[in-house]
Amino acid sequence: MTHAERLEQLYVFAVFMLGSREEAFVSVSAVTAKHPGDPERWLAALVAPFIADSRVARIDSFAELDDILRTNSTIPIDLSHPMIAGDVGRMSILLSELRRTCLLATLRGIAVKRRAVFILRNVLGLPVETCATICETTADGIRTTEGRGRRDLERYLSVRCEHMDPRNACHCAPRLGNALERGLIRWPEHGEHDAATPATTTYRNVSDLYASLPRVRLPVVR
Repeated sequence: MTHAERLEQLYVFAVFMLGSREEAFVSVSAVTAKHPGDPERWLAALVAPFIADSRVARIDSFAELDDILRTNSTIPIDLSHPMIAGDVGRMSILLSELRRTCLLATLRGIAVKRRAVFILRNVLGLPVETCATICETTADGIRTTEGRGRRDLERYLSVRCEHMDPRNACHCAPRLGNALERGLIRWPEHGEHDAATPATTTYRNVSDLYASLPRVRLPVVR
């Protein structure tokens, strides 16, 4: 793995873990500055503080999301919205941003260690043995923690999200107005989303759903 690939791996983990690009960049910068000559150690050094704080109460993102998105009323939005300006491609980008923002917020609703392991396994795609080394535990411990994290996510999403079951009440398109009105999303400054019309794909499980999200890119610092 190249130096650039290791940096991006760190950044992806931190963005999914923290839900904030700014906080992720600070965390990555701190780790690389502390271990400048040992890039193979970076990921373990980034994960360790989260694992150590795994007993800290999690953010109640589930209640926050339900309050913003899963209300009985929706705020209509169409191509005339000033952020869309008649461009179907811009609408698609906002829907993709909503989908990823919603799923990252959902991740912050589960226990910290389960969240970290889920990201390592299902977003970064690391082998169980590698995760066990990073988290200083056993392969069985990783499997157990990952399973519990998946169960927590599926328990929440399987009865709400259209991408888990199209019969569920929460669909991205009618909830976009709520997300913009409440500040859950804004126009993304990055270029990670495809402007093509998004498919309302249904996934068999949360692992596939999270693996399908647009790739997070490390910003170029000038």
